Amino acid sequence: MKKFYVTLILALVCTMASFAQGHNLVEGKELKLDIREVVANRLFNATNSKKILAAKAESVDLVSPPESATVETDWLISGSYYNNGNAYSNPNAISVAFDGNDVYIQGLSFLCPNGWIKGTIDGTTVTFPNGQYVGDYGSNSIYACGANDGGALTDLTFTYYESLNLLILNNIYIENTSTTELSYFFFSNDIVVQEDGVIPTPANVEAEPAVTSAAISWEETSAATGWNLRYREIKEIDPSLMTTWDFEDSSLLSDWSVIDNDGDGNGWAYYNVGNKAYSGSYAFLSASYDNTSGALTPDNWLITPKVTLGGKVSFFACGFDPNYAAEVFAVYVCVGEPSSIEDFVMVSDGDITATGTMAKYEFDLSSYEGEGYIAIRHYNCSDMFYLEVDDVTVVLPGGESEAAWINVAGLNSENYTIEGLEPETNYEVQVQSILFGVTSEWTESTLFTTLAPTDITVTVPAAATDGEFNYATLFYSDKNLVIPEGIGAYTATVANGNVTLEEVKEIIPAGTAVVLKTASKLSEATDFSFAVTNETGASVENNMLRGSDEDATINAEGYKYYMLSLNGASEENSIGFYWDKNSNSGTKLNTKAHKAYLAVPQEAAQAKGYPFGDDATGINGVSVSADEKAGEVFDLQGRRVARPVKGIYIVNGKKIVIK
Repeated sequence: MKKFYVTLILALVCTMASFAQGHNLVEGKELKLDIREVVANRLFNATNSKKILAAKAESVDLVSPPESATVETDWLISGSYYNNGNAYSNPNAISVAFDGNDVYIQGLSFLCPNGWIKGTIDGTTVTFPNGQYVGDYGSNSIYACGANDGGALTDLTFTYYESLNLLILNNIYIENTSTTELSYFFFSNDIVVQEDGVIPTPANVEAEPAVTSAAISWEETSAATGWNLRYREIKEIDPSLMTTWDFEDSSLLSDWSVIDNDGDGNGWAYYNVGNKAYSGSYAFLSASYDNTSGALTPDNWLITPKVTLGGKVSFFACGFDPNYAAEVFAVYVCVGEPSSIEDFVMVSDGDITATGTMAKYEFDLSSYEGEGYIAIRHYNCSDMFYLEVDDVTVVLPGGESEAAWINVAGLNSENYTIEGLEPETNYEVQVQSILFGVTSEWTESTLFTTLAPTDITVTVPAAATDGEFNYATLFYSDKNLVIPEGIGAYTATVANGNVTLEEVKEIIPAGTAVVLKTASKLSEATDFSFAVTNETGASVENNMLRGSDEDATINAEGYKYYMLSLNGASEENSIGFYWDKNSNSGTKLNTKAHKAYLAVPQEAAQAKGYPFGDDATGINGVSVSADEKAGEVFDLQGRRVARPVKGIYIVNGKKIVIK
């Protein structure tokens, strides 16, 4: 095939709408399913029917490529074919043939898929002469015609992007019943004929991560004007459920097997390949060419030791010589003990053609249970050089939980910022080019890790108030946090039915759960920024506040658990520590990540809740009944009360509420 490169922006000469407006099809029956079965002559009026019959006399022999032409059958077609106001996709298999400057296309005709048309390359334009006969539909001869303005018929022209193996229709294609006048079944103005999978992928995909975002950029390698992007979190693999053979220690290879199934004496072999290895210096090689024997036709099997199936297998492979890299291989699995290679079944999606660059290949084995063997088969190729395989990894079931891809479609620039990521988390990203509606393969994954946060933002709600101050909680197991202006941090203890706060000075040590208290009442929700520091701060003791770095259910025995919230009736100014509303006993609590909760030993937990009060040195406690051991009880007028009833009292210098 001739090779030349162009980058043009195609402008359609006329639109489908203008064409359809000038030449409406006569109303016919509703079109459903296979259009070839339902389109009939009744689409045309009596005058046109005469033209159809006359057109039969214009029929000529079908075009076909000469024997010297190179026929390629892996091309695709996209675009809409219009009939009677309805749009249809061309379902035909598309073949394209090249013979010098001549180009042949088979399958362009919707109704006559076996017909070929012949065109000529002139620079970047392929011209197909008007009126080429492609076959019969019923009693009608069908001709491939072109039009520029919905009027006179003309040649059909395509712009040819040779480096991309891409043909873009320039004018209007007409499925016509005449070579001279408009009398048609279908027309289209957006046809793209494209070799499958040849649009180049973007290059140099880079990621610049921040704490919760990453700026992604790439370089376009063709004429693409749009891109798709996808990303996902990389889940950690449990090392105990993973085995990797990097082939650096030959003593670990005794259980590997090789089969020279073609019998030429050139099977898989173990070599020191130096820096050609993916890691280390050693890899397995299988030859399709030998300097002594010349071209080989390998059928060589490399078989793992017995492994537990049901997870995944991956390895790195490439053609050893980048100039002769098209080595073909496939991956197979056998459950149980094989009696022959016939017991192996293919798990790869057909044959795989290697490239000159080391790439990772991964295969799902979840459909296979029990113990068995995995094989890499080198075959269906000749006269290349060597297929190289390195770093084979088998992951057992449960060893890896793969996250779903998050897709971003239809980008129109060569950069994109991913938002909403988790700090200090591993991700992978891939990019795909879009050219005239056809997509490239995805790029190899670019890996990145988001940064550790430099500060922590805590939002204190306006409603979380006791009428004088506002409150929140905070916990990080691995970060020392500098306390900002306008808010204080406190630990908490419970005794005698009362919660006492003790202020933490300057720095909250990592692993310390605290309740936050503003310097004054807030009129609206307010953010406070806590800087992360390497300073540890003063140690904290006797703190009954606990926390979690993740959402968690807390239900360890021996404690009552309280969360920061309004009371059960959600009354204003009732902020405090209360049982979880989903628990009627305080023995279970659902906590959010990086929030604190109060864990009180059951023998000291005398209340369903501890509302905050206006006492600056502590929090008013709530006791179930009067606690005579707590000391003398006084009313608010200072009188001692022997048997207090419901109300507010002073015990040991602090206010309590008895319910």
